[in-house]
Amino acid sequence: MVRYDNTPTVVVVLVPLRGGLLTVRRALPGEGQGRLALPGGYQMLGQTWQEAGALEVLEGDGGRHLS
Repeated sequence: MVRYDNTPTVVVVLVPLRGGLLTVRRALPGEGQGRLALPGGYQMLGQTWQEAGALEVLEGDGGRHLS
């Protein structure tokens, strides 16, 4: 069993992009895998919500649309 050091806080990020919002494909196995979603995830201990949000966007998008 994998254990994460996170808070119960979840961040979801709205990134305006070309008249819409940035979406990512869910990669984790389980319900919703492969579906479009807004970038988001848990805030880890020691992170601000801003840091957690930025990390989720980079993880989900790989920085391809943020240059």
